[in-house]
Amino acid sequence: MANTFLCLDFGAFAVKAAEFEPNETGSLRLVNYALRPLGPDGFKEDERDELVTNIVKEMIEEAEFKATDINVCAPGFQVFSKFVKLPSVEASKVNQIIQFEAQQNVPFPLDEVVWDYQILGTTPNDELEILLVAIRSEVVESIFKIGSGAGLELQLVDVSSAALANSYRFNYGDTEGCVMLLDIGAKSCNLLFFEQGRIFSRGINIGANSITQDFAAESKLDWDEAER
Repeated sequence: MANTFLCLDFGAFAVKAAEFEPNETGSLRLVNYALRPLGPDGFKEDERDELVTNIVKEMIEEAEFKATDINVCAPGFQVFSKFVKLPSVEASKVNQIIQFEAQQNVPFPLDEVVWDYQILGTTPNDELEILLVAIRSEVVESIFKIGSGAGLELQLVDVSSAALANSYRFNYGDTEGCVMLLDIGAKSCNLLFFEQGRIFSRGINIGANSITQDFAAESKLDWDEAER
């Protein structure tokens, strides 16, 4: 199973892992998977790296994952993403214009983030639709640290909205009409619309954790009991 790879989703409240094996047709076969909740400690930034590293080590041992190459999905609350429209220009000028848009839109200095973009298509007015994403460099370094601490080799870091969009298009690329996906996380949510090859996405900075917190406070219950 030397050609398998591991995908890790570092959510705010849980770590999900899935091991895949590519086949000759270009599809993927799910070999193994595991899910482990982090509990309320997952929201404590100063303890999160050590907690996630230990959880990943335990998951690898218990689920007997064979792969050591990993692709990581960073949680939505740690990622900035925005859809921008650009005038149609020569291909040689696209990178220059996107660099300018990143400087205008990313809420941090560009030398403090890792950023990238994906061209999603064109509008009826021939404008380019761009998904612009950025992650603080310290978050990416933290992900590297977690992977290294668990003996894994990091191949790429993706953002949750883009990973969800790619997964949907890979599995349901021939779906017609307008489709909405709602991914409700613990700390944030992703809302995506797909129609005629176009994608619209919006991140919402509220998640299921808010419900648990309010319920625990109103009912005077501890976290675990309120979550159940």
